[in-house]
Amino acid sequence: MCQVLRKLMKNEIQNEKQKAIDMSLIAVIKNLMRNSGCDATTAMKKLGIPATNQIRYASKL
Repeated sequence: MCQVLRKLMKNEIQNEKQKAIDMSLIAVIKNLMRNSGCDATTAMKKLGIPATNQIRYASKL
């Protein structure tokens, strides 16, 4: 029982960390777009975000 609970807690913590990273990165992308006048794709390329992740972030902008 304890091991199952630990695994669930670990997964929850990882999910929350990823959400925080995503929110921060989306804010950075938006700031770059606003300050440089570039589109989302260009901003993500400048930040070095892999193409596989760009779709995920673009859907949240």
